[in-house]
Amino acid sequence: MVNLIGGATVSIVIRAVDDFTRTFHRASTGMGLLSKASKIGAAAVAGTGVAMAVAGVAATKMAADYNTSLTKTQALVGATKEEINNLSTGVQKMAGEVGKTPKELADGLYFVESAGFRGKEALSVLNNAAKASSIGLGSVATTSDLVTSAMNAWGPSAVDATKATNVLIATVREGKAEPAELASSMGMVFPVASAMGVSFNEVGAAMAGMTRTGTPAATAAMELRQILSSLLKPTPKATAQLKEMGLSASGLRDQIKSKGLLSVLTTLKDKFGDNTDATAQVFGNIRALTGVMDLLGANSKDNIGIFKRMADTTGTLDTAWKTTQENSPALMLKQLKAEASKLMIELGNVLLPVIKQLMPVFLDILKAIDPIIPAIGDLLVNAIKTLLPVVVKLMPHVQKWINFSGELLKALMPLLPPIMELGGTLLDALLNVMIALMPAIKSLVPPLVELIHAVIPLIPPFTEILIMFAEMITSSPTLIVLIKTLAGALVWFFDKVKDGIDFVRTLVGLIKELVDWVQKIESGVLNWVIGAVNTVTGSHISSVGDAIIKPDGSVITTHPDDYLIQLKPRKHWEEIMEYIFQ
Repeated sequence: MVNLIGGATVSIVIRAVDDFTRTFHRASTGMGLLSKASKIGAAAVAGTGVAMAVAGVAATKMAADYNTSLTKTQALVGATKEEINNLSTGVQKMAGEVGKTPKELADGLYFVESAGFRGKEALSVLNNAAKASSIGLGSVATTSDLVTSAMNAWGPSAVDATKATNVLIATVREGKAEPAELASSMGMVFPVASAMGVSFNEVGAAMAGMTRTGTPAATAAMELRQILSSLLKPTPKATAQLKEMGLSASGLRDQIKSKGLLSVLTTLKDKFGDNTDATAQVFGNIRALTGVMDLLGANSKDNIGIFKRMADTTGTLDTAWKTTQENSPALMLKQLKAEASKLMIELGNVLLPVIKQLMPVFLDILKAIDPIIPAIGDLLVNAIKTLLPVVVKLMPHVQKWINFSGELLKALMPLLPPIMELGGTLLDALLNVMIALMPAIKSLVPPLVELIHAVIPLIPPFTEILIMFAEMITSSPTLIVLIKTLAGALVWFFDKVKDGIDFVRTLVGLIKELVDWVQKIESGVLNWVIGAVNTVTGSHISSVGDAIIKPDGSVITTHPDDYLIQLKPRKHWEEIMEYIFQ
């Protein structure tokens, strides 16, 4: 064994320090409790103030965004202020039910109003579109745009808001397209389809069939449009080929109007058979040809079944919405979010006039502190210049920690699968708890609404006090002079701080020299410790960060701060400590 010189003396000193520390701790416990209590109280007050400030800012922004969307509808669509107020009331009432924030509904309302729908009819259209959005059919704005486009293309008497939404949801159900992608691309087919007499149901059926084979919704929409365009305006080669088969483009167009698109597709399949050359002559456009092959190819029987099922989509929205309400925790969270958003907007609408009145005061204060801004900038620059060398000096130590973390992560990798499995189990349990608590949480919303309604009337008188105080400051020459004097004093202060920074730079230079000296001592101690580890373990390591792998599979690795971390087994660690300190 190797004895540590002065080990006994060091042990005596350490025990004396420990005894003193315990005595001092007992003596200071009483004062510490009082200090902690006061700090907790101050922190609670400060935290409450910060939370209120953050909530006020958030509420103001939400109200501003919501009002901007409504103003856009009023300005660009031409709705009157009274109409906007009535629509806003309807939107606020709808938000919690459909799980969409008032801002999202206001964005969708713009498209509904732009399509020519007003008042209660506009809110009815928006309600259907919002439910479809909550089910998963894209944003409220995208869904509202598509629903109203279908209504205008075929006419509200043929396709009302409910039918349009039913068809959209049935198309998603029958096809394989992403709902949001389908909603954003389907509209390009509407003009030519409605002009040729193709029903909205058949447009949805055709797109559902094409997306089943992996065709993206946007591509399927272009292909269907080109199929119809080829029949609407056939080329001379197409006309000749159709005539050879006993058909004509005009006859097929009449058949679409009288019997539907499915009837025409069946006729074409019977006439074409396996004659792909004839198909290419009639549908020369590559997109049209691809779409026809998709609909009339090996999947044609399934596509015919889709057309038949989509002939009647009545009740699709109601069924999907009921299923979502009963089985989707996400909808419950969205409904809670919508209710909270309503309250924040209401609070923000109260705060917006206050902020507008206080804005001139804020501007005057900014002008008063303007002289000290350059001094603050200089202070920050100098602070960065002073700290940068220190950071550079610390980087090697940080790198040691990074290297050690990588080695530790490798050692812990086998534990990740069971940890992830446990995490999944806990997550499922947490989700079940959330589902169980959701009705109770929703029941807390009405009392919260009442509380906020009780607080809101207190805001105007408080605002008046703030405005009076602000006016007193800005109207008093003495106070303005005082502010300017304070600004000048701060400039002087920052100049002195700048002088202090120069002194700190000199001190940092001395500290650098001290760090270099300490590192030399540290290097010597490290080499001694590494030698001790090599002797005990029978291994060879040359630097901090090397791993020792024992024949029995145990691992010893060196800690970047020059300590040893023993992963397993523990007895080797005890041997090393006994070897070093005995």
